[in-house]
Parts: sequence; C-alpha cells; structure tokens
Amino acid sequence: MALSEGSVYILKACHPVLLENREAIGKTFYRNLFRDHPETKNMFNLSHFITDDDGKPGPQMLSLSDSVICFAKYCDQLEHLGQLVERVANKHVSVGVRSEHYPVVGGVLLQALEDVLGKEVFNVDVKAAVAEGYFFLANIFIATEEGMMK
Repeated sequence: MALSEGSVYILKACHPVLLENREAIGKTFYRNLFRDHPETKNMFNLSHFITDDDGKPGPQMLSLSDSVICFAKYCDQLEHLGQLVERVANKHVSVGVRSEHYPVVGGVLLQALEDVLGKEVFNVDVKAAVAEGYFFLANIFIATEEGMMK
C-alpha cells in the first residue's frame, strides 16, 4: 500500500515549515507526551531531553523532529528511509516499544504539530495527510520491529 497522491503532495509541501519549526516540534511533542502519558518516561534516557545553555533541545527531541522531517521529504522515495527505519526500529525493540504505542504517539504528534504550526497551517487537510503518513510509516516500523524480534 502506498500513500495517496494528495498526502504525498501535502507532506512534501510541509517539509520546509517542519524544518523551520524543528526544535519547537520536538520540545512540544515530548512535553505533551510526558504530560499526557507519563508511563512512557521509562522508555527514554531522560538526560537526552536536557536543553543546553543556548536553549537548544536535547538530542531525543531533535531525533523525533528529524524523523518527521525526513519522512515528509522522502515519503514518496521510501528507499531513502532505510537507515532511519533500521536505526529507530532497533532502538524501539531495545526499549520495548509495542504496536499499541503507535496510536498514542500519533495522537500526541498530531496535537504537537497543531500546537506549533497553528490551525491555519495545520488545517484539516494537512492533519489528514500527516495522519495518513504517520500511520503508513508506523506500519513500516511495526513490521520491521516484529521481524527483528523473531
């Protein structure tokens, strides 16, 4: 199954605005995740969330943003996502991420993007395209992670 043409178009159009808001997306996502789902904290090395003296977010916050940005850029060229999928899937397996975590993360991601970008930019059409893209990529991660656990 592939993404719809409309979603690909929207995701690629979002790439520059996602890149521009890289730090805010990561900070907002994890703030919301840990606030709304504190049970997820034990899956992370919390030292990777410390903001440096210049206000730059910790590496985990940027890793999440970079994954979203990379997918938006290459959503129609999945061969460019292989290293990303392999790296993230290995990490997910090592910390016990399960398929049921993906809908939770997806909901938090959609809310974080709306919080950062605003409803005018992150409108109904953009939200639908991002949701389609997220769950498309989530299914790739789930299949990869299940394969690693066999």
